[in-house]
Amino acid sequence: MFRILILSSIFLLQACSDDGTTRVTDDSLGERWSIPVEQVIDAGPGKNGIPALNYPDFIPANQSTLDPALLVLGVQYKGVTKAYPHNILDWHEVVNDRYDNETLILSYCPLTGSGMFWESNSSLDNQTWGVSGLLYNSNLILYDRDTDSYWSQMLEKSVQGEREGEIPVKMKVVEMTWGAWQAMYPDTLVLSEETGFTRDYDSYPYLGFRTNDHILFPVANLDNRLHPKARVVGIRADQNTSKVFQIDDFRPGIDVLNTSFNGNPIVVIGSSDMKTGVIYSATTRDGITQTFSALQDQAPAVMEDTEGNQWDIFGRALSGPRTGEELEKTESYTAYWFAWAAFFPNAEIHF
Repeated sequence: MFRILILSSIFLLQACSDDGTTRVTDDSLGERWSIPVEQVIDAGPGKNGIPALNYPDFIPANQSTLDPALLVLGVQYKGVTKAYPHNILDWHEVVNDRYDNETLILSYCPLTGSGMFWESNSSLDNQTWGVSGLLYNSNLILYDRDTDSYWSQMLEKSVQGEREGEIPVKMKVVEMTWGAWQAMYPDTLVLSEETGFTRDYDSYPYLGFRTNDHILFPVANLDNRLHPKARVVGIRADQNTSKVFQIDDFRPGIDVLNTSFNGNPIVVIGSSDMKTGVIYSATTRDGITQTFSALQDQAPAVMEDTEGNQWDIFGRALSGPRTGEELEKTESYTAYWFAWAAFFPNAEIHF
């Protein structure tokens, strides 16, 4: 039923204006926006029409029947390893989760293929977030339930309301296939399909969207250098300075690239068969630029440096003299190419 609601909303929007969208205005929401308000789209289901999950249940990996090829978002925080499967995130988009009495926000936008993991604000009375029903460049706009401020997921900042201009504390999150994640972290917990909502998690609510060349909502910039739905891991310095690496261009197994971006050394870890890509600073906390090489079949270690330290997919040293040290997170994440190019025009493409 909910899948019918989503599709019906899309079809109804096609009759709303010349480009098939309903746009909001400053008057309709009564607040100043830091993004072009004329490009903010009412996607149809309405505020909370796509229900966020609040402190849901998780099950051990060995109780899961997920398809090994299914993509998940994986996190590690305070010694807890969790996986959030796309098939649930496609229907809910926002998960308010608890780690050792802290609320953290996992979001995934199925229209742009982008996943984020943010800290909430512990000083607020209500630390949970929801789905606003609005889009910018086809991308999810979240809202925090305490101040009702609106947040652009891919810009990773508040764009309207009391917290406008605020940037959340960003946490590391890794996308890969469930089979690869479970092999790397066999003790992981995985989000349960017993969410309290009646949804068909075996079906995809957007039909052939993941692989076709169609975009459901307008974006500010279209770039046809890659297929619109090519999955890329991108890194950005600002709106006009960014670079992407195609997930399918990585080697099978573990692929490690020692390169630079915007004058800074970085290390890119990827795998075409695991469907993953992450980017970290290659400079350790003492200012030394490391050179890394791939490790195969030594999970959870995926690379080694010239000092003999072995590192995992989260950029954490598992062994060697730097054990426990972490590589710095960069301004990077995975998304569909069309979405990355819409937010960050003229991106450099690594070939």
